[in-house]
Amino acid sequence: MSTECLSAYFRRRILLPRVFILWALLVFAAEAGSDRTLQAFLLLSLIVQFRVLDDYADRGHDAAVHPERIMVDQSSAFDLRRLALALTAPIAALAWLQGDATALLGYLLLLGAMTWLADRLRPLIPRFWRTQAVLLKYPAFVGLVSPGQDIDDWGPNAVAVLLILCLYEFATDRELRSHPASQAVMMLAALLLAATLPATLGL
Repeated sequence: MSTECLSAYFRRRILLPRVFILWALLVFAAEAGSDRTLQAFLLLSLIVQFRVLDDYADRGHDAAVHPERIMVDQSSAFDLRRLALALTAPIAALAWLQGDATALLGYLLLLGAMTWLADRLRPLIPRFWRTQAVLLKYPAFVGLVSPGQDIDDWGPNAVAVLLILCLYEFATDRELRSHPASQAVMMLAALLLAATLPATLGL
């Protein structure tokens, strides 16, 4: 993979304000562990890996809607997917370093599930519902970096993250908003977020 391809991809898809805002949101949502630096670095690594895998899975859609994206080129797409999968070992090591084997097992299960969703179920699920399903990885990230913590401590935060990102997707994606179910899903997400925020903010 050329350095130019990797550099261009990171500039256009990773080194963006919204990605760092997402990272900050997940760090805030995670229950404080013994090593916050490890938590933050693991979360950033997860964001990068799964963003590359998501872009790889969406390359057909992007070819029509976002032809300027790096992933539209097949050779670049396969190179970047190999890079994403190569991150599996170091991310697994970071998960293991948290001192709880359940985090490592959870990471491997999540990676397998999302890869299976992208490779096998993608043609069977309409994009509207597939987008909602893919967002489930973010609350899973919160759980992965909170091993050994009570789910009552990080669970409300994880749900709030999911709902915030669901609403963000609707706000920024006209195609999603045009779906007949969009209004109902947005209303439900907003109501659930309003109900979850008191627990998230400790009120």
